Amino acid sequence: MTVVALELNDAGITAVGADWDRTENAVAVPESPGYAVVDGTDIVTGAEARLRSRLKPRFTHTRFWDSLDTSPLSRPFPNKLSRADLAHAHLRQIWDNLIKRDDSVTEAVLAVPGWYSLEQLGLILGMAQACSIPVSGMIDSALAAAAGRQDKTARSQAHVGHLDLHLHRVAAAKISRDEQLVREENLVDDTVGWVPLYDAWATFVAQAFVRQTRFDPLHSAQSEQHLYDQLPGWVDSLRDADEASFSMRSSGKKYSVTLGRQQLVSSAAPYYDAIVALAMSVMPFDEPGSLLVSHRLGGLPGLVERLVRDVSDRLVVLAPEAAAVGALAYEKHAPASSDNEGALTFLTSLHLDEHGSPSAPDPILHRQRDDVRSPTHVLHDGVAHSLEPEPFLLGVSIPEEQRGLNLLGDTAGVSRYHCSIYRANGRVVVEDHSKFGSFLNGRRVQERAPLAVGDTLRLGTPGIEVQLIEVAE
Repeated sequence: MTVVALELNDAGITAVGADWDRTENAVAVPESPGYAVVDGTDIVTGAEARLRSRLKPRFTHTRFWDSLDTSPLSRPFPNKLSRADLAHAHLRQIWDNLIKRDDSVTEAVLAVPGWYSLEQLGLILGMAQACSIPVSGMIDSALAAAAGRQDKTARSQAHVGHLDLHLHRVAAAKISRDEQLVREENLVDDTVGWVPLYDAWATFVAQAFVRQTRFDPLHSAQSEQHLYDQLPGWVDSLRDADEASFSMRSSGKKYSVTLGRQQLVSSAAPYYDAIVALAMSVMPFDEPGSLLVSHRLGGLPGLVERLVRDVSDRLVVLAPEAAAVGALAYEKHAPASSDNEGALTFLTSLHLDEHGSPSAPDPILHRQRDDVRSPTHVLHDGVAHSLEPEPFLLGVSIPEEQRGLNLLGDTAGVSRYHCSIYRANGRVVVEDHSKFGSFLNGRRVQERAPLAVGDTLRLGTPGIEVQLIEVAE
């Protein structure tokens, strides 16, 4: 009986098992990148797809995790094929490989990027159910990576920044540590990512081959694919070395070039500038904080030096399995689903005990479906407002064309669009959009929380209260 954790980062989905021996190789199955190649009726995903991506560029897709939805893809992809179909095929392949490695795997906990919407999280759970993956929990991947660091220095930091690279974006998270470990903010820059960065390096290296040898690696699909296959190893060789020689073969001839580390770093300067700027936006200006950097970014030549110089000298490069191991360690904090709809709480906070370690979850924020009844109405000043499938907004300036309630009276601390209430995966949830907070039964909502009949929701401080009720038909 084994629980596995999956980190859903499309630059390389990582799997770690609770009972696996991680003394030599913590990630016991290879990272699987979010590539898909459609070959007729077949869908090839992961590392094998990346090895074909330059040979079949029109039939290659790399944004199905990044922009997950059910909309049909445009030609030349087959009719009605969607990004969700490609993600499902990828997830199925990963899960089948895990079962082959360890047939005692019984459930999975998912570490998921914080920029996914509730609809996309619902799609992920639906795909997992279709793949017969028993998901027992979902946790924000930045929070999981931070929670996994329980050394004395980490516990003393009130603020932590987390930085990670995806195929088409770089993400930065702001995490605070007080009575809870909370992922407060998640920012992204979609001008930077593994794909555009390595495309720039591929062009730079190809130009070096042309200048030094007159051989153009981009002149054919086969040599272009070979260049892209070699490129990660070449980049890694310049992480510490000042220069290195790279070779390619074509038509029985061998071509070699010598490149310097600083040349490679300079060619990536616009991307590095954007990464540094994003990291600075989640770090405190007036007090110390640690910056946690994923291995994907930590392996890029010259980037760590830039981050240490410009952002924080308290920088830690995380192990490849950091988020998955963190999710696995705190799997017990994610309530299991007890029905067929697969409703789960997406954890963006963990309660801390007196020693600064994550403890049992708050029963208000992590209730199971069989413990509660979902409300049908919001009650305010004796008037019940029905909750429909579309979001119901609460605030002081809700437009007439949107469903909601404009609050009057002592509205100090109440924002224009303070919070919204809607259904997600069979539950009624509240999502906070305010500066001064929404409080569920006296406890501040960290981003979103499930609601039950009898709950009291206070908006702002001192604020205005509404009740969640059930009206019989």
